[in-house]
Amino acid sequence: MSEQNGNGLDREVIAELRELLAPRWVDAAGIAEHLGVKPQTVQNRTGPKVPPEDRIPFHRLPGGDKRFYVPEVDEWLLGRAA
Repeated sequence: MSEQNGNGLDREVIAELRELLAPRWVDAAGIAEHLGVKPQTVQNRTGPKVPPEDRIPFHRLPGGDKRFYVPEVDEWLLGRAA
């Protein structure tokens, strides 16, 4: 039997909805939090001297800021674990 909160909603359903509604595009601080590393680590792993296969994938905005697509970073990370 699944647990429900005070509103009668299933906790598993709530968790799934949170995952689906989570931001998919994040900045360096957001991807650092997602990966469980410091923002400086993200900056170090996205620099021009990092080999492409070791670089955390990112996209540049017109102003130069980096944005990270969470599913793309997750796929990159899984590929490195193989």
